[in-house]
Amino acid sequence: GVTIIQISEPFLNSSKVERYVLYSKIEGKPEGVLADVFIGLPIEKMGINSTTHLGYLNVLGLQDKITAASNMSLFYDVNFQNRITAGKVKELGNRVLNTELVIKSDLDVLFTFAIDAASYNSVKQLRDLGQPVVLISEFMESDPINKARWLEVFGAFFDKTTQEKANTHLKMVEHRYDSIRAQSLLYSSIPTVTIGLPWKGTWYVSGGESYQAQLIRDASADYIWDDYKQSASIPLDIETAISKGMQADFWIHPGRLTSGLSLEENNVF
Repeated sequence: GVTIIQISEPFLNSSKVERYVLYSKIEGKPEGVLADVFIGLPIEKMGINSTTHLGYLNVLGLQDKITAASNMSLFYDVNFQNRITAGKVKELGNRVLNTELVIKSDLDVLFTFAIDAASYNSVKQLRDLGQPVVLISEFMESDPINKARWLEVFGAFFDKTTQEKANTHLKMVEHRYDSIRAQSLLYSSIPTVTIGLPWKGTWYVSGGESYQAQLIRDASADYIWDDYKQSASIPLDIETAISKGMQADFWIHPGRLTSGLSLEENNVF
Protein backbone atom coordinates (compact mmCIF):
# COMPACT_ATOMS: atom_id res chain seq x y z
CA GLY A 1 0.00 0.00 0.00
CA VAL A 2 3.01 2.33 -0.13
CA THR A 3 5.55 3.37 -2.74
CA ILE A 4 9.24 3.31 -1.83
CA ILE A 5 11.80 5.33 -3.82
CA GLN A 6 15.51 4.88 -3.23
CA ILE A 7 18.17 7.24 -4.60
CA SER A 8 21.47 5.36 -4.54
CA GLU A 9 23.78 8.36 -4.98
CA PRO A 10 22.00 11.64 -4.19
CA PHE A 11 25.16 13.70 -4.78
CA LEU A 12 28.61 13.08 -6.23
CA ASN A 13 30.70 10.47 -4.37
CA SER A 14 28.00 10.05 -1.74
CA SER A 15 27.70 6.73 0.05
CA LYS A 16 24.32 7.77 1.41
CA VAL A 17 21.16 6.06 0.10
CA GLU A 18 18.07 8.28 0.25
CA ARG A 19 14.82 6.43 0.97
CA TYR A 20 11.38 8.01 0.49
CA VAL A 21 8.10 6.39 1.51
CA LEU A 22 4.94 7.64 -0.18
CA TYR A 23 1.63 6.77 1.48
CA SER A 24 -2.04 7.68 1.29
CA LYS A 25 -3.12 10.40 3.71
CA ILE A 26 -6.45 8.59 4.08
CA GLU A 27 -4.76 5.32 5.07
CA GLY A 28 -2.27 7.06 7.34
CA LYS A 29 1.48 6.88 7.83
CA PRO A 30 2.71 3.25 7.73
CA GLU A 31 4.34 1.73 10.80
CA GLY A 32 7.47 -0.39 10.84
CA VAL A 33 8.88 1.17 7.66
CA LEU A 34 12.19 3.05 7.63
CA ALA A 35 12.61 6.19 5.55
CA ASP A 36 14.49 9.47 5.35
CA VAL A 37 11.22 11.16 4.40
CA PHE A 38 7.56 10.16 4.65
CA ILE A 39 5.29 11.95 2.18
CA GLY A 40 1.51 11.83 2.33
CA LEU A 41 -0.42 11.71 -0.94
CA PRO A 42 -2.10 13.37 -2.74
CA ILE A 43 0.24 16.32 -3.17
CA GLU A 44 -1.42 19.68 -3.61
CA LYS A 45 1.44 22.13 -3.06
CA MET A 46 5.04 21.57 -4.11
CA GLY A 47 8.16 23.67 -4.46
CA ILE A 48 11.01 23.32 -6.96
CA ASN A 49 14.64 24.42 -6.71
CA SER A 50 15.75 23.87 -10.33
CA THR A 51 14.52 24.97 -13.75
CA THR A 52 14.91 21.34 -14.90
CA HIS A 53 12.20 20.26 -12.45
CA LEU A 54 9.68 22.44 -14.29
CA GLY A 55 10.41 20.59 -17.53
CA TYR A 56 9.50 17.23 -16.03
CA LEU A 57 6.36 18.56 -14.32
CA ASN A 58 5.22 20.30 -17.50
CA VAL A 59 5.31 16.97 -19.35
CA LEU A 60 3.04 15.53 -16.67
CA GLY A 61 0.68 18.53 -16.78
CA LEU A 62 1.37 19.42 -13.15
CA GLN A 63 2.58 23.00 -13.36
CA ASP A 64 -0.45 24.21 -11.39
CA LYS A 65 0.73 22.16 -8.40
CA ILE A 66 3.91 24.26 -8.16
CA THR A 67 3.23 26.93 -5.56
CA ALA A 68 6.83 27.97 -4.78
CA ALA A 69 10.17 28.14 -6.59
CA SER A 70 13.66 29.58 -6.26
CA ASN A 71 15.57 31.74 -8.75
CA MET A 72 12.38 32.82 -10.48
CA SER A 73 14.15 34.99 -13.06
CA LEU A 74 15.81 31.89 -14.56
CA PHE A 75 12.52 30.34 -15.72
CA TYR A 76 11.74 31.09 -19.36
CA ASP A 77 8.42 29.24 -19.55
CA VAL A 78 5.78 31.88 -20.41
CA ASN A 79 2.93 30.18 -18.56
CA PHE A 80 5.06 29.77 -15.45
CA GLN A 81 6.14 33.40 -15.55
CA ASN A 82 2.47 34.40 -15.85
CA ARG A 83 1.72 32.37 -12.72
CA ILE A 84 4.60 34.11 -10.93
CA THR A 85 3.29 37.53 -11.99
CA ALA A 86 -0.18 36.58 -10.78
CA GLY A 87 1.24 35.73 -7.36
CA LYS A 88 0.46 32.01 -7.63
CA VAL A 89 4.10 31.02 -7.12
CA LYS A 90 5.99 32.16 -4.02
CA GLU A 91 9.71 32.97 -3.92
CA LEU A 92 11.95 30.48 -2.09
CA GLY A 93 15.17 32.45 -2.41
CA ASN A 94 17.73 33.54 -4.95
CA ARG A 95 20.89 31.44 -5.46
CA VAL A 96 20.30 29.64 -2.17
CA LEU A 97 17.09 28.49 -0.51
CA ASN A 98 15.74 30.78 2.18
CA THR A 99 14.81 28.47 5.07
CA GLU A 100 12.21 30.84 6.48
CA LEU A 101 10.46 31.24 3.11
CA VAL A 102 10.45 27.47 2.56
CA ILE A 103 8.78 26.78 5.91
CA LYS A 104 6.24 29.59 5.40
CA SER A 105 5.26 28.13 2.02
CA ASP A 106 3.72 25.09 3.80
CA LEU A 107 4.68 22.66 1.00
CA ASP A 108 3.66 19.04 0.80
CA VAL A 109 7.06 18.39 -0.77
CA LEU A 110 10.10 20.36 -1.90
CA PHE A 111 12.06 19.00 -4.87
CA THR A 112 15.67 20.11 -4.69
CA PHE A 113 19.21 18.77 -5.17
CA ALA A 114 22.54 18.50 -3.37
CA ILE A 115 25.92 18.87 -5.01
CA ASP A 116 28.05 18.04 -1.97
CA ALA A 117 27.94 17.21 1.73
CA ALA A 118 27.53 20.88 2.70
CA SER A 119 24.40 21.38 0.62
CA TYR A 120 23.08 18.03 1.86
CA ASN A 121 23.38 19.34 5.42
CA SER A 122 21.07 22.20 4.40
CA VAL A 123 18.55 19.61 3.23
CA LYS A 124 18.72 17.83 6.58
CA GLN A 125 18.12 21.13 8.38
CA LEU A 126 14.91 21.67 6.43
CA ARG A 127 13.77 18.13 7.25
CA ASP A 128 14.50 18.71 10.94
CA LEU A 129 12.11 21.68 10.72
CA GLY A 130 9.38 19.43 9.34
CA GLN A 131 9.68 20.13 5.61
CA PRO A 132 9.57 16.98 3.43
CA VAL A 133 12.47 17.31 0.97
CA VAL A 134 13.20 15.05 -2.00
CA LEU A 135 16.51 15.09 -3.85
CA ILE A 136 16.32 14.95 -7.65
CA SER A 137 19.72 13.85 -8.96
CA GLU A 138 19.03 13.81 -12.71
CA PHE A 139 21.92 16.22 -13.27
CA MET A 140 24.36 13.41 -12.42
CA GLU A 141 23.19 11.11 -15.22
CA SER A 142 25.69 10.61 -18.05
CA ASP A 143 23.16 8.96 -20.36
CA PRO A 144 20.48 11.26 -21.87
CA ILE A 145 17.79 8.56 -21.73
CA ASN A 146 18.51 7.83 -18.08
CA LYS A 147 18.26 11.57 -17.46
CA ALA A 148 14.80 11.52 -19.06
CA ARG A 149 13.76 8.55 -16.92
CA TRP A 150 13.66 10.73 -13.83
CA LEU A 151 10.21 11.57 -15.15
CA GLU A 152 9.17 8.26 -13.54
CA VAL A 153 10.33 9.57 -10.15
CA PHE A 154 8.13 12.67 -10.45
CA GLY A 155 5.24 10.54 -11.69
CA ALA A 156 5.46 8.27 -8.65
CA PHE A 157 4.27 11.13 -6.43
CA PHE A 158 0.93 11.26 -8.24
CA ASP A 159 -1.86 8.97 -9.42
CA LYS A 160 -1.72 6.03 -11.82
CA THR A 161 -2.90 8.16 -14.75
CA THR A 162 0.09 10.45 -14.25
CA GLN A 163 2.43 7.47 -13.98
CA GLU A 164 1.04 6.05 -17.23
CA LYS A 165 1.55 9.43 -18.90
CA ALA A 166 5.19 9.36 -17.78
CA ASN A 167 5.70 5.86 -19.17
CA THR A 168 4.07 6.75 -22.50
CA HIS A 169 6.16 9.88 -22.88
CA LEU A 170 9.39 8.03 -22.09
CA LYS A 171 8.65 5.38 -24.72
CA MET A 172 8.13 8.15 -27.29
CA VAL A 173 11.37 9.88 -26.26
CA GLU A 174 13.38 6.65 -26.52
CA HIS A 175 11.91 5.86 -29.95
CA ARG A 176 12.65 9.33 -31.32
CA TYR A 177 16.14 9.34 -29.83
CA ASP A 178 17.00 5.93 -31.30
CA SER A 179 15.66 7.01 -34.71
CA ILE A 180 17.75 10.17 -34.78
CA ARG A 181 20.84 8.29 -33.58
CA ALA A 182 20.40 5.72 -36.35
CA GLN A 183 19.94 8.45 -38.93
CA SER A 184 23.16 10.19 -37.85
CA LEU A 185 25.13 7.02 -38.66
CA LEU A 186 24.35 7.60 -42.33
CA TYR A 187 26.40 10.80 -42.50
CA SER A 188 29.66 10.46 -44.39
CA SER A 189 31.59 13.08 -42.38
CA ILE A 190 32.28 13.26 -38.64
CA PRO A 191 32.43 16.90 -37.52
CA THR A 192 34.28 18.07 -34.41
CA VAL A 193 32.42 19.95 -31.69
CA THR A 194 33.44 22.24 -28.84
CA ILE A 195 31.18 23.60 -26.14
CA GLY A 196 30.65 26.39 -23.60
CA LEU A 197 31.98 29.87 -22.99
CA PRO A 198 34.31 31.64 -20.55
CA TRP A 199 33.08 32.72 -17.14
CA LYS A 200 35.18 34.96 -14.87
CA GLY A 201 38.45 33.96 -16.50
CA THR A 202 37.74 30.23 -16.77
CA TRP A 203 36.25 28.24 -19.65
CA TYR A 204 34.08 25.39 -18.41
CA VAL A 205 33.46 22.41 -20.71
CA SER A 206 31.42 19.27 -20.16
CA GLY A 207 33.41 16.19 -19.20
CA GLY A 208 33.75 13.28 -21.60
CA GLU A 209 31.38 11.17 -19.50
CA SER A 210 28.64 13.82 -19.27
CA TYR A 211 25.27 13.55 -20.94
CA GLN A 212 26.23 16.47 -23.23
CA ALA A 213 29.22 14.51 -24.50
CA GLN A 214 26.99 11.48 -25.05
CA LEU A 215 24.52 13.58 -27.02
CA ILE A 216 27.35 14.71 -29.30
CA ARG A 217 28.62 11.16 -29.79
CA ASP A 218 25.12 9.89 -30.54
CA ALA A 219 24.87 12.55 -33.24
CA SER A 220 27.96 10.95 -34.85
CA ALA A 221 30.19 13.88 -34.01
CA ASP A 222 33.61 14.04 -32.34
CA TYR A 223 33.65 15.88 -29.01
CA ILE A 224 37.09 17.44 -28.73
CA TRP A 225 37.13 17.32 -24.91
CA ASP A 226 36.20 13.64 -24.83
CA ASP A 227 39.56 12.71 -23.26
CA TYR A 228 38.52 14.25 -19.95
CA LYS A 229 36.85 11.14 -18.52
CA GLN A 230 34.51 12.58 -15.94
CA SER A 231 30.87 13.62 -15.81
CA ALA A 232 31.40 16.96 -14.08
CA SER A 233 32.38 20.21 -15.81
CA ILE A 234 36.07 20.74 -16.56
CA PRO A 235 37.62 24.17 -15.84
CA LEU A 236 40.08 25.13 -18.60
CA ASP A 237 42.27 28.18 -18.94
CA ILE A 238 41.04 30.37 -21.77
CA GLU A 239 44.18 29.91 -23.86
CA THR A 240 43.73 26.13 -23.93
CA ALA A 241 40.02 26.36 -24.69
CA ILE A 242 40.54 28.78 -27.55
CA SER A 243 43.64 27.23 -29.15
CA LYS A 244 41.97 23.83 -29.38
CA GLY A 245 38.30 24.71 -29.27
CA MET A 246 38.28 27.24 -32.08
CA GLN A 247 39.59 24.54 -34.44
CA ALA A 248 36.31 22.62 -34.11
CA ASP A 249 33.75 22.55 -36.89
CA PHE A 250 30.92 23.49 -34.54
CA TRP A 251 30.73 25.53 -31.34
CA ILE A 252 27.56 24.90 -29.33
CA HIS A 253 26.22 26.55 -26.17
CA PRO A 254 28.19 29.76 -26.82
CA GLY A 255 25.83 31.91 -24.75
CA ARG A 256 25.58 35.41 -26.16
CA LEU A 257 28.81 35.09 -28.13
CA THR A 258 28.50 34.56 -31.89
CA SER A 259 32.10 34.02 -33.07
CA GLY A 260 35.74 34.00 -32.07
CA LEU A 261 35.70 37.73 -32.83
CA SER A 262 33.02 38.14 -30.16
CA LEU A 263 35.52 36.80 -27.63
CA GLU A 264 37.95 39.57 -28.50
CA GLU A 265 35.22 42.21 -28.45
CA ASN A 266 34.30 41.13 -24.94
CA ASN A 267 37.92 41.42 -23.74
CA VAL A 268 38.30 37.68 -23.26
CA PHE A 269 41.71 37.43 -24.90
